[in-house]
Amino acid sequence: EGGCIGDNSHLEKLKLEISEIFDPEQDGYRLEHVKEKFKAFCQGLARNRSINILDISMCPKSCTSMLVEILSPFIEHNSNLSHLIMESCNMNPETIRLLASALSNRQNKSSLRKVELIGCSIGGHEAGELIASLNDHCNLV
Repeated sequence: EGGCIGDNSHLEKLKLEISEIFDPEQDGYRLEHVKEKFKAFCQGLARNRSINILDISMCPKSCTSMLVEILSPFIEHNSNLSHLIMESCNMNPETIRLLASALSNRQNKSSLRKVELIGCSIGGHEAGELIASLNDHCNLV
């Protein structure tokens, strides 16, 4: 699964809106089924090399960490990724650490030009980890 997105060579921007997919009010079985399908989609996404803008803004608190964890291979390996947009995401310390790790492990640190975290609550020593993970990205504006 996820082969179509992984093999696509024309898609340049991907905006994921997941607030309703991971609604905690849904029954457990359906929620787990949707999560598994989304993980399969993200495994395919990790193989994609044409997307240069990833927008996962407005992600609800209930799934931000899981989303960043699932998307980490894409963030680390997509050499064309130039913009990562996560505006108004509810970030807890675990989410910030996961994002910092994915950014630190990027294979191509020169392609990333912009990381937008407007409206995200980022604080504590995790903020320092995140800033340190961006230090090697020489083309950030």
